[in-house]
Amino acid sequence: MAATIWKFELPVADVAMVVMPADARVLTVAAVGTRAYVWALVDPDASMESREFAVRGTGHPVGDVGDYVGTFLVDGGQFVFHVFEAGARL
Repeated sequence: MAATIWKFELPVADVAMVVMPADARVLTVAAVGTRAYVWALVDPDASMESREFAVRGTGHPVGDVGDYVGTFLVDGGQFVFHVFEAGARL
């Protein structure tokens, strides 16, 4: 089956788990209203797996968090968050 793009809600938490099809390729992250989402290129027929993301605010310690995914703003840009995926695929 052809790949499609799906949207997944991303909890704004130090460690955020997102269930998506196996081998999904994360494309971007953005805020819609007050919620954060990741968009990924997926095989709709693939089995589901849990993926781990780290969300860090500007000025907060980052630590060993994985590969950078993107940045999103909420509340008119008052809060800026940066998203990383643990064990991200290249």
